Amino acid sequence: MSVVVRSAEQMEDQPLLPQLIQRHGALLLRLAQRQVGPEAAQELTQQTLAWLAERQKDWAQLEEAPLAAYLAAAVQRQSAALRRQVQEEQSWRTQPTEELACPGPSLEEQAILGQQKQALAKIWPRLPEEDRLALEAKYILQLDDRQIARQLGIKPASVRMRLTRARRLARKEMEKEGWGE
Repeated sequence: MSVVVRSAEQMEDQPLLPQLIQRHGALLLRLAQRQVGPEAAQELTQQTLAWLAERQKDWAQLEEAPLAAYLAAAVQRQSAALRRQVQEEQSWRTQPTEELACPGPSLEEQAILGQQKQALAKIWPRLPEEDRLALEAKYILQLDDRQIARQLGIKPASVRMRLTRARRLARKEMEKEGWGE
C-alpha cells in the first residue's frame, strides 16, 4: 500500500515529510488500519500526515523509538478527531431544535477557556517533550494510564507521577505568563 500526501505544498514546506513517509509510511498505514479498519485507513493516514506536516519541529529530532510512539499517538489523535467529527455530524441530524439553540458552554465560560488555551499554547513549547507527550496522551487522546505507559515506554506506576509533574510544570509556566494570579 502506498501513502500519498494531498498537497504538493506540504512536501515543499516540510522537507522531512517525504523521508518520514518513506521510512514510516507503512507503519502509519498499519496503525490507521487498526484504528479505523482498512476502508478508512487511507483517509486517516492522510489526515495524520497533514497534522504531522504542521508539527515537523516537534518530531524532526526524535530517535526511532520515541518517533514511533509519537506517530502512534498522532494516529490515535487523528482517529479520535475523525470519530468526534462523525459523531458531531450525526448528532446535528438527530438533535431536537431546542438542544441546538444553546449548545456548549456559556459565553463567559468560552472566554475563560479561550484565555486558558492561549496561555497553554504560549507555554507549550517550553515544556519538555516527554511532558507534552504525557499530557497529550491523557487529555487529548484520552488514553488510560496503561496505554500511556506503553506509548511512553515507562512503567504504568510512573504515569501518574509523570502527569502530576507535567501538570505542575505547566501550571507554573502559565503563572509566569500571568494566568491564575
